[in-house]
Amino acid sequence: MVYCFNTFNSLRQRFPLYSRLVATLALLLVALLLSGPLTGTGSAQEGATVRLEPLPGQKGADAVTVAIHIENATRLYGAEVHLAFDPTQLEVQDADPDTEGVQIQAGDFPSPDFVVQNQADNARGTIDYAATQLAPREAVDGSGVLATVTVKGKDKGTSSLTFVGAKLADPDGQEIPSQTVDGQVEIAATAVSGGMNSGLLIGAGVVVVLVIAVVAFLVLRKRK
Repeated sequence: MVYCFNTFNSLRQRFPLYSRLVATLALLLVALLLSGPLTGTGSAQEGATVRLEPLPGQKGADAVTVAIHIENATRLYGAEVHLAFDPTQLEVQDADPDTEGVQIQAGDFPSPDFVVQNQADNARGTIDYAATQLAPREAVDGSGVLATVTVKGKDKGTSSLTFVGAKLADPDGQEIPSQTVDGQVEIAATAVSGGMNSGLLIGAGVVVVLVIAVVAFLVLRKRK
């Protein structure tokens, strides 16, 4: 509740030309995104679909960008998603190094006029993102990208990126029925920097030292 009041004051300061009603509606939408049960993963509901899908043209890459697609939405104004991944296999790359923590890249559907939450935790394997439009922007229909997530693999192979929950909202703060579709990322090359290369360098260094030692021994023996 304290967070909601702080959000209300922030909205009033950022938009002094708008009425109290506009700020109140935005606050209600934020409150909806931050509370209440989330749509279950893979739930069979009619309406919009929130899907995880790697962007094309990334075959053979050690880092993969995954788009959070919203499809067939009607009167969309705000969205919230919570994702999970295996932190022993994947690591989220920070989209905003100038900001504390690890963030993902905001999309434009809906327009992220006010980002309620944007945080990735590489230790726990979680991603939390929520954003809403603000008046006087109109609600949007159709399909688009809510956000993108770039992950690096810690080893070759396929790893899952799954929904813990998702929620879409209209301008009135009402939830839009939706279903979620999980995704997978395929890492073709080991992304942990210095792993194999460092091992090879160390091995080569040991061989060089042994060769020098043998040569020195033979030279000294010959002199004797």
